[in-house]
Amino acid sequence: MSDVRRYKPQLASSTSVDHLASLESVSRFVVGEKLDGYRELIYLHNDRTELIARSGADHSANALHISGVGHPSLAGTVIDCEAVAPSGLIGDVKSILGSSANTAAQWQKANGLLRLVAVDMLQTHGDSIVHIPFSVRRQLLETVMKELDSNFMLERLITIDKVAFYKSVIVRGGEGVVIKDLDGPYEQGKRRWLKLKKSKTWDVVVVDFSQGQGKYADTIGART
Repeated sequence: MSDVRRYKPQLASSTSVDHLASLESVSRFVVGEKLDGYRELIYLHNDRTELIARSGADHSANALHISGVGHPSLAGTVIDCEAVAPSGLIGDVKSILGSSANTAAQWQKANGLLRLVAVDMLQTHGDSIVHIPFSVRRQLLETVMKELDSNFMLERLITIDKVAFYKSVIVRGGEGVVIKDLDGPYEQGKRRWLKLKKSKTWDVVVVDFSQGQGKYADTIGART
C-alpha cells in the first residue's frame, strides 16, 4: 500500500459553445468526448489493481478483468479514467459498479466487460506528477497504456475543428465534450477542466403578462 497515495479527481465547470469557438485556434486547448460513465481512479500495484470511485467506494472486485491482476512494471501508477459500459449506457455502468461482485461478474460475462477510458495520469512509479503540464502527463500516459490490455482505452483528443467535433458528438447522441489545457497541472477536487454539454432549450408562447412596477416599469413582470 505504501507505493500509492490516495487522490481526488480533478473536476470540470460548464462553458458555452461561444467560448469553445474562441479557443478554436488556441493550440494549447484540446477537446475530448464527455463519456456517459462513472469517474474512477485506477491504482496499479505489484499484486493487484484498485478501482476507486470519487466517493472513495472500492469497485475493484466489480471490474472482472482487473480484479486480482497485478502490474509489477507499473506499480505505483495512478490513472484517472471514465468507466463505461460496452453499450455506452450509464444504466449499464450502474449494473456493474452498483451491484455485488458476483452480479457484476455475471453481467459482464453476458454483456461484455467494463471499459476503462484513461483521461489523465496522476502518479508514475510512486512519484506524483500532478504539478507537471498535462501535455507531459499525456505522453507518460500513452506509454503506460501500451502495457495494459485492450479493456483499458485511451481518451481521444481533438486539436483542430473543436466546435465541429462537439457538434458531431451531439448529433450522434453523445453527452458533450471536455476541454483541457495542455499547459495545466492536475488540481485535485478543483474545477479546472471545462465541459460543454448538449443545451436544453424550450419553445414557449407568452399569452399574457403584467407590466413591471416601479423601477421595473419598462420591463415585463409575471408571465403566463
